[in-house]
Amino acid sequence: MQSQTFILHNYRIPRILIAVIVGAGLATAGAILQGVLRNPLASPDVIGVTKGAGLAAVIVIVLFPQSPIIILPLSAFIGAAVMAAILMIFVYKRSTTKYDSFGRNRFRGHMSSWNRVFHGQVPG
Repeated sequence: MQSQTFILHNYRIPRILIAVIVGAGLATAGAILQGVLRNPLASPDVIGVTKGAGLAAVIVIVLFPQSPIIILPLSAFIGAAVMAAILMIFVYKRSTTKYDSFGRNRFRGHMSSWNRVFHGQVPG
């Protein structure tokens, strides 16, 4: 019984608490990302933030193979932050009103293309 209590208190409960805290942090980050970009479908992998992190990590691995291991996650974080900043600048510069967003503009472009195809304005 003593070993079960030890495992529960020293291993299981801290892991459960960390999982809850990390999950809440990820949910908050996702809600903030969707709110800032004003796009309910925005997620880091869809809009390219994870690609920026991966690119920065690959650049560090290729150009600095002997660098300390702590540099890799730091460079990935910086790459993701730079990509997010570029995306936010792009979204706010391209918005025609404060209610326009990247997702709505993409949707309008797709619907315009489909409308042309269905009405025979585009051959094919």
